Amino acid sequence: MGQRLQALKKCVDTDKQKKYNIRVMDRSEEKKRRDRKNAVRLLSMVSQFAIMMLVPIVGCFFAGLWLDRHFGTQWCAIVLFFIGALAGFTNIYKLTKEYTANHEDRKSPEGEVGAAQGSGGAVHRDSGSRDTDTGGSSDIL
Repeated sequence: MGQRLQALKKCVDTDKQKKYNIRVMDRSEEKKRRDRKNAVRLLSMVSQFAIMMLVPIVGCFFAGLWLDRHFGTQWCAIVLFFIGALAGFTNIYKLTKEYTANHEDRKSPEGEVGAAQGSGGAVHRDSGSRDTDTGGSSDIL
């Protein structure tokens, strides 16, 4: 009897997969997919870091070279190179700060005030001393 129930359940499961076009993944496939997704996310972040660091440095350096040729000076390229480096480091700092804030919001358990505020909604206390979620609107109750 148990074998017939298992066979029937397997038949029903395959029918649902066909009907709803569901692909059943085992744990190893899920892990590979998750690892691939994380690798792409990290590669994206590294390339963002590189672009956000190099573009201001190179742009300011070439602007300094143009100014040096235009005005006949020899110090504009050096000064603007360091200004570009400072701008690049500032960009990296802001991006890292934003990434860590978003990463911490994902890890916070739901139901806490931080989780509600991280999702865009603000939690306010009304006169009845219960929390109300404004759902992203900025109106104060």
